[in-house]
Amino acid sequence: MGKNGDLFLYTTARTKKVCEIKGLVPGQVIDAPSKIQFTRGTNKRLKVITWEEFDQILNDKNLEVWGTKGGWMKIFSKTDRPEVEDIKTLDVNDE
Repeated sequence: MGKNGDLFLYTTARTKKVCEIKGLVPGQVIDAPSKIQFTRGTNKRLKVITWEEFDQILNDKNLEVWGTKGGWMKIFSKTDRPEVEDIKTLDVNDE
């Protein structure tokens, strides 16, 4: 990853596209249902959830997905988001 200026706020469509390309799906930590992450679906600590459930947890927990143009992604709390001067959103068709 680069400096914080290389990070973009991902739209839901962008998140889904990157996950599809990487073979990832949304997952929920079994022992901590409020925690979510991306998974290939083989981790026994995680339960695969729907995108609707994923979006609901993002909203309920005040979270958002940030990433680079290359597809690196991380889930941040809106209060702990990267410090960038000008927040740029990366959508599904942005390169």
